[in-house]
Formats: sequence, structure tokens, C-alpha cells
Amino acid sequence: MTKIKVGVLRGGPSAEYEISLLSGENVLKFLPKEKYETHDLLLTKDGIWHFDGFQARPEKIFKKVDLVFNALHGEYGEDGRLQQLLEGHLIPYTGSGIISSA
Repeated sequence: MTKIKVGVLRGGPSAEYEISLLSGENVLKFLPKEKYETHDLLLTKDGIWHFDGFQARPEKIFKKVDLVFNALHGEYGEDGRLQQLLEGHLIPYTGSGIISSA
């Protein structure tokens, strides 16, 4: 059986950066490894994206995952901007859509 490639997005520019890191860490830790291939997607406070510890552009990252688990809190993660980016690249994601988030 092919595993689903899940990018767990954590960090981000909001004041809730630290709690987002913890939320994402727990998702990475507890998603069943027999069903999911997890990848750590870190978004720094400065807006720099990382894939499994290496800096990468979002469009490159999106080619390596089947869906994004949104563990961002606050600004960018919950205001519709991330959702718009993901939908623009046809990437499925967890959480509310663009309109609900905005």
C-alpha cells in the first residue's frame, strides 16, 4: 500500500509561533507511520519555508506532498492567506477553507 505523503506545516509569522511548533511536532509524532509518510514543513517568522530541515520554495515543496496538515496558528495560518496559496497550487489541506478562514 502506498503511503499518503503529509506535509505538516508549523511555525509561521504569528505571535503563536512557539505553540504552532509544538502542535506540529505532536502531529508529526502521532500520525500513524504505517499509513502516512510525514514531512516537516517549517515556516520561519520571516516567511522562509523549509522541507525536512532544508530551505525550499513552496512550489517545490508542494510537488513532494499529497496534502498539507495546517498546524499554523494565528496570522497567515488562520486568515485565509495560506489556504489561498494551497488552493492555488491544488494542494488539499486540513482545516477551514479560504472564505471561512478570512
